[in-house]
Order: sequence, then structure tokens, then C-alpha cells
Amino acid sequence: MTDPAADGRVAALKLYGERTTGTRALSEAIGANVEVAMMRPSARGRIATLDAAVAERTGPMARIFPHLRQRIREGVVDETSRPFVATGFGWKHAAPPVEIILADPRAATTLFVVVTKHPLFFLKSLYRRPHHDVVLRWPKPSLSRFLRQPWQPVERDLIGPERLASPADLWTAKARAYRALLDAAPHALHVRYEDFVADYGGTLDRVAKALGRPRAAWTRPDLSTKGDPLGFADYAGRYRLSEAARGFSASDLRFLAARMPEELVHSFGYRLEP
Repeated sequence: MTDPAADGRVAALKLYGERTTGTRALSEAIGANVEVAMMRPSARGRIATLDAAVAERTGPMARIFPHLRQRIREGVVDETSRPFVATGFGWKHAAPPVEIILADPRAATTLFVVVTKHPLFFLKSLYRRPHHDVVLRWPKPSLSRFLRQPWQPVERDLIGPERLASPADLWTAKARAYRALLDAAPHALHVRYEDFVADYGGTLDRVAKALGRPRAAWTRPDLSTKGDPLGFADYAGRYRLSEAARGFSASDLRFLAARMPEELVHSFGYRLEP
């Protein structure tokens, strides 16, 4: 992999990261502080169109079966997202389509940033906020039970239509795709979420250097993007790596270790062992 700043030609940035891994916060931080074209779809005009399409397909059934509306909504979003695989290398939460990226001349002038969260933190966050979950879970399971229930990817995840045996398999599938991108892209940077919330300025220093942009006094928003009152200091305390295994039983950790290859986990700077 070449040095992104070596030839000064990096003109755009594409960010990837799983759900609940700080993609929005990092994207907003970069956008507010670094002059670079962000490769992402425009939401302008899409929400009203999406809501109308979902309402047309669900009708009064959605009021009786809210879960049906969720499944239909995800399908509509998948349909509207298909063109972006070619035009913008896919959804920010997608498995990077590495073959498409490498075949595209824009890859030579794009910095690909991959943000990850410790797999145990990711699973706890996904349990609390199961974004895009189309599996009916009633009553709400315990964390331990959630780990052993299936997860159904949406089409725009770009990992295939097969139902996964566990949400842990979602992390593994995405991590493999991230590793392939980081190893193959001309310009790529890995950011751990835990480092971002603990060292905001240092993280933006790394991004700016990778883009060949000057270091600056970075502006830092101190509010959560999730609508809660927490700030960066709160998240830095919550996401200490030494606390990642808290809340998991020994049986849970053995179950997860069998689904998350140790070498892959270590390649992102994490360990499953407490």
C-alpha cells in the first residue's frame, strides 16, 4: 500500500464501518475540519419518497404488524441504494465491494477509511440498537440469547442474502471485507472507534496526514449523534478496551471465539480474551 500523501493526488474520501461504530460522528468530524469530497449518497428528497413507497406497500397492515413495515422499508431502501454501489462504492455500512473499487479509476485518488469497534463492544451496541434488524425478536432477548439468534443481512450489506446464524457472523463478514480493502486499496486508513473517542485530535491528525492536508486546530462537537446527552469524554470512558468483555459470560466468549477468527480480530488491534 502506498503512502496516501506521497503524490498529493488524494481528492476524495470514502468511509466504511459497521452499524453503531461511530461512522456518522467520524464523518461529521472530518467534514467539519478537513477539506475533502466525501463519497456518500445524498439524502435530499429521498425520505419523503421512501415513506410514500413504504406506505403504499404496507397500507393498514403496518399498524397491525409494525415488524412487517420494517421489513418492507428495508427492502425499499435496498432498491434505492443499488445504483450507489457503482457510483459511490456502496452504503457506508456495506462490506466494501473490493473488486468494483479496484476496477474503478477513482480508487487511485480516493482515501478509504475503515472505522471499527471492538467486536464485543459492537455486539453490545447492536443489541441495544439493532439497526436494520428484520428478524422478529419477541420478547426482547437477553444479550446472551441475542448472540445465539440469527441475523438477516439487508441487500445493501453486500454480503449475500443468506441468513446468518449469529450477529457475530455479521462482524466477521464485514471484518474480512475491511481487511481485504485495507490490504488492496492504493490509499487506506484504519481507525478504531475507541481511539477516535479517546483522542479526537490525534485521529483527525491521522486523517489529515493521509489526505496530504495540513494539521489544524480541530473543531470538536461534544454531542452524541444518537440523540442522547453523552459527549466524547463520556464515550471515551465507556469504551475502554479493558472493559470490552464486561457483560459477557465465559460461555458467551467461547461461543464468539468460535465465530470470530483470532487472527482477524487481532489484525484490527483487538482481543476477545478479557
